[in-house]
Amino acid sequence: MHKHFIYLAFISIAVLSCDPQRDDDFQLGPAPGDAQMSVQFVVGDSNRVVVKDLTEGSFQRLWNLPGATPKTSFKAVDTILYTDAGVFTI
Repeated sequence: MHKHFIYLAFISIAVLSCDPQRDDDFQLGPAPGDAQMSVQFVVGDSNRVVVKDLTEGSFQRLWNLPGATPKTSFKAVDTILYTDAGVFTI
């Protein structure tokens, strides 16, 4: 006769509360303004557009380009290809 053993493991996690830390000597700069951009068709190619970030300041951007190639971009200026006709949100 074979004996089968089942081992059960119980894990206990202790969650300790802590107070948030403050650093009154560190100040964030002003928040950036509203995003500003331009979109222009490439002359002679109605399937391509150039998107350009016109927002002042230094920060990281992410273009979300559904239906396009590339699908995303981090560039300040990029040329985007749309192979299908339609209305697209950038």
